[in-house]
Amino acid sequence: MTNNIKLDGKITQKNIFFTKMKVIRHHNYGKYDESMPGEDNITNDFFYSCFFELDNGKKLSIHTFKQYNYETGVYDWGLYSEGGLVHGGGTDKDDEYNIHYADFYKFSEYYFDIKFPAAHTVIEFPTDEERKCVIEYYLDNIKDK
Repeated sequence: MTNNIKLDGKITQKNIFFTKMKVIRHHNYGKYDESMPGEDNITNDFFYSCFFELDNGKKLSIHTFKQYNYETGVYDWGLYSEGGLVHGGGTDKDDEYNIHYADFYKFSEYYFDIKFPAAHTVIEFPTDEERKCVIEYYLDNIKDK
């Protein structure tokens, strides 16, 4: 993309290059846990997790879950942010994902050995660009594969 700008009274061309953020590695844990079956012997929830490292050096975690739909008899992807507790208020496809920075993470460690920080200590959240990057990568390469 080329833009014309004016410097010292002269019109000059300036080249602007946009680079797309990239995932440089990931570790997918897949379904790492599930809820206990209810009295009807149906397991209501399945929980999924994946960790990413981006080319900007940030590590992020993504968590998703499937929830049993009693009307259809199938599992649907759930919304993490119903009620507006997390990004977006539970109204769009991005709300299927709970995404946080994960600088504490050591790649490939056993899931239940991961030392997650207490939720109340989280003060910084991924940018929209970082969220978009991991969601797109997760959809294209991991989810439902």
